[in-house]
Amino acid sequence: MFTRILVPLDGSAIAEKALPHARALARALEIPITLITVMETAADFSDKKARHLDKLVEGGVRDSEEYLKKISKTFFGAAVQYRVEKGRAEDAIIMNAAADTGTLITMATHGRSGLGRWLLGSVAEKVVRGTNNAVLVVRATEETSSEGEAAPDSIIVPLDGSTLAESVLLPVVELAKAFHAKVTLLRSYSLKQIIFSSEEFHPDLDELKGELKWEAMSYLDEKVAELKSRGLVDVSRSVTEGDAAETIIEMGKGAPNTLIVMSPHSGSIIKRWVLGSVTEKVLRHANNSVLTIRT
Repeated sequence: MFTRILVPLDGSAIAEKALPHARALARALEIPITLITVMETAADFSDKKARHLDKLVEGGVRDSEEYLKKISKTFFGAAVQYRVEKGRAEDAIIMNAAADTGTLITMATHGRSGLGRWLLGSVAEKVVRGTNNAVLVVRATEETSSEGEAAPDSIIVPLDGSTLAESVLLPVVELAKAFHAKVTLLRSYSLKQIIFSSEEFHPDLDELKGELKWEAMSYLDEKVAELKSRGLVDVSRSVTEGDAAETIIEMGKGAPNTLIVMSPHSGSIIKRWVLGSVTEKVLRHANNSVLTIRT
């Protein structure tokens, strides 16, 4: 599954709040850590300003190396490397991770409450959209600590019946075993997903809801049995009526140690990844950490 953890840091308290998750993952999965800081270059400035900025960057590189060296000592029992790159932060992060498809990018993003919703930081959002690697987005709040470890005790896996959504199940099995975490498979249903071809057709809506619920329950029962056959013990399913994203977000509320794992359901358009609408809403609104895994 994962072979390395890449943790982008910019010296801020917000970025450091991803560290407890990285420490827990490195210990449980027994994989190495790479800490990275990115310094902006002088490419877009005049010669005079560029020379001045270059001197500042050189000093910043030395300071960043000392900073990363200090952070590396907070990892115990894990192999830690650190490096300072130059350029645009999101590009450097994506390129560094791309060298190894098993690299898990673990980064924190600020949680600003705007119009009652969370907003992803611009770098985090660009990384999630632009990378082929798995990304763990840690929601940083004032209460979130940067010390110690943060291991999930439960995992929520939204499934919609597609092979893309199911592709996260094998990594979930490994994570659940490593952290002894319980797993809940979640599926929502709604009459909105049904298209009626004739205005004269008036179906029994209660009967249709019943059929959708039964189908969702049967599907999840099969997946629960599949995960148990792979060695998981504490696996359950939850079937709810309503909007998929809202259901996922609501289930995670009040459970800070719960990890949401899902596929972005994305496609490449003009060399840019486009997230599925459900993933987009969960990343923007959920209070929980969210792990997106592309296939």
